[in-house]
Order: sequence, then C-alpha cells, then structure tokens
Amino acid sequence: MKNIKTLLISILILVVLEIPLYSKDNKGFDLHFRTNYEYNDNIYSLSASQKLTYNENNSEDDISGRYEDMNSLSDNIITPEIGLGYIFKNPLGGKFKLSSVINYNYFIENEKKSHPEFSIKMEQTVSKHSEINLEIDYIYGFFNKNYLCDITDLAGPNIGKDERIYSAGIYDEFEGTLDSKYSFDMKNKELFISGINLKPYFGGSSRKYNSEFSNRDKDILFAGLSFDIDVLSYIEFSAGYEYDLISSPGEEELILFDEIEYGTDVNGDFTLRANAPFFTEIDRSADKHNIEIGTKFEILKSLKLDLGYEYARTVYSSDNKLDLNHYDQTENSWQAEVSMQYKFSKNLTSEIEYKYENEIDADDGRIITRSISGKLKYNL
Repeated sequence: MKNIKTLLISILILVVLEIPLYSKDNKGFDLHFRTNYEYNDNIYSLSASQKLTYNENNSEDDISGRYEDMNSLSDNIITPEIGLGYIFKNPLGGKFKLSSVINYNYFIENEKKSHPEFSIKMEQTVSKHSEINLEIDYIYGFFNKNYLCDITDLAGPNIGKDERIYSAGIYDEFEGTLDSKYSFDMKNKELFISGINLKPYFGGSSRKYNSEFSNRDKDILFAGLSFDIDVLSYIEFSAGYEYDLISSPGEEELILFDEIEYGTDVNGDFTLRANAPFFTEIDRSADKHNIEIGTKFEILKSLKLDLGYEYARTVYSSDNKLDLNHYDQTENSWQAEVSMQYKFSKNLTSEIEYKYENEIDADDGRIITRSISGKLKYNL
C-alpha cells in the first residue's frame, strides 16, 4: 500500500501549474501557482553508522528520544508554491520588478520536518545588458534532527543510551543576497564565443536554533563571482567561486568524551569512562571555500542537458583541543547533479534532476545523500 501511495504521488505531483498574468508591454502583475515533487533518501543527513543505529530500532533510543518524530530516513516532499510579482518602469530609469514567493515543503512520512519558506526579490535593470538584484529568503521552523541535550546519570561508569536525553533541534534562517549581472552579447561578431555573463554578489545569512541548541547558531558572510560563456549558441560553460566566513557562538556544550581512549579524566571525577559527560567549548566557526563548474548542452531545440559539480573545503577555527570534531579539522565535500529539460510545446515543459552529495560533516562524519526531483510546467 505504501509503494502504491508513493507511486501515485510521484505521478500526480509532477504536474506544475503556472499561470502568469501580464501585459504585452511587460508591465503589470505576474501571478503563478506551482507544485514541485522531490524524493530524498537521507533527509536527516545521517552518516552510514548513524543509519545502522537508527535501523536497529533499539528500545533504549526510544527512551532517550533520540529518533522521536524521525519516522523515516527517506521521504517524498511536495512543495506547493504561490508567487506574485509586479513590473513597472522606474521613473529613474530602467524597469523595476518586485516579486514575492511563499511555499510549503510537506514531508509525507516526517510531518514534523514540514515547513514554510518565504522569499522577496527586487530586480532593477540598469541598462540593456546589466541589472541589480536583491533577494531576501526566510525559512521558518525547520526541524533538522534530534540532538543530545542532557543526561540522567552522572555517577555511572558509562552513560548508556537510555540515560541520555535528546530534543528536537529546530531553526529559523534568514538570508539576503545582493548581486549585479553583466551580459556581453557577441552574437553579431561571428566569434566562437557568442556571449559572456558575469555575476558578482555578496550577502549574509543567520541561522537561529531553539534555545536548547543556541550554540549551533550560525552567522555567515559570503561573497562570490560566477560567470558563464555561451559557445556557438548551443553550449554553455559556467564556473563560480564563493567564500564564506562562518561564525558560531563557541560556548560550552554537553558532549560524551571517551576518557579511556585518550587516557584523560577530563571532567575531574577521578574515573575514566568510555562516555564521560563533559561540558566544553564547541566552536563551529570556519572559513569555507566553494567552487562550482557546469555545462549546458542544447542537444535539440527542445531538449537541454545540464551537468554540474561543486566542491567545498571547510577549515574550522576552534582553538579548544578537547573540541575533537572541530579543533584543527578540515572538511572536503562535493556534489554532482544532472538535469534534463524537454520542451513539448510553447507552453509545456518538463524537467527531471538527479543529485548526489558526498559531505564530510565535523559532527556526524561522512554523509551520502541522493535525491531526484521532477516537474511538469504549463504556461497559459
């Protein structure tokens, strides 16, 4: 029954309805309704060992609440969306567009992970080949997963699974980005390269968890440059670089420390324990470097193939040697994606995308995530 339900949802939700309302001179309202579908096989970003623990269905984990409300590691996600925009001629020159989007990500198996997102975007054309954009995004009530927040026994030789207390880590996130786009049209110059587009940008984001996990908060300042080159009008090469400056509170946090392995009584109770409860400064501040490359091919006039690769290197700045996951640690992560777009007619297009993520997370280890999404879009 579950497989039939998933299949029906997969077929029906691939339909995307978009109804724009606008005038022929490109002024007026732009209203659309859309629904997207995605399947993700690791929605809680667990490592291989964490998945094994989850699948054991241990009664001690039920007592601690470690996997409470985490009903399934994979899920089908339905995202209905409504957007409204308005375009008009700016008295100071160019065209100005103000648009907003509201969507709701509904997780079928994990309802607690469902959450809304809001976006506002302002676009101002400066000339025929340049524009400035400001975008503000907000995520509300995102359930990341459960984290250790307390223990029930301080005196035992080992803190068992049923003596730990886990609670939901939920955050809100705000992000703002300002970018400018420059286009260099070379189509009339009989060159191998038909166009070049540049986009420098900068911005910031702020992620705030519920009070129990405020030490996981992150403030990020970022800046980057991306460009794409059109070759022979049917091939596009793109590349980009982004630098992120990540700041976290770096305050004391409860961890379980293996004193036996390190031969150190870190909490001063004169006993070496495999899972000794210990409060120490955990600092997730870091410098992150992101590089991406991509290629788009227009195989046919109605068929396009898009290939992309991203690499990220994160260098943590914690100076606490007991902060084992972050002191003198560097992460190297990458992801690859492929998508195909097919245009059935002037008004009907479809897209399917597959993404593979290979992430090294300082707290959780290596995380592998695969997702596939698809949509069918109809314009009236």
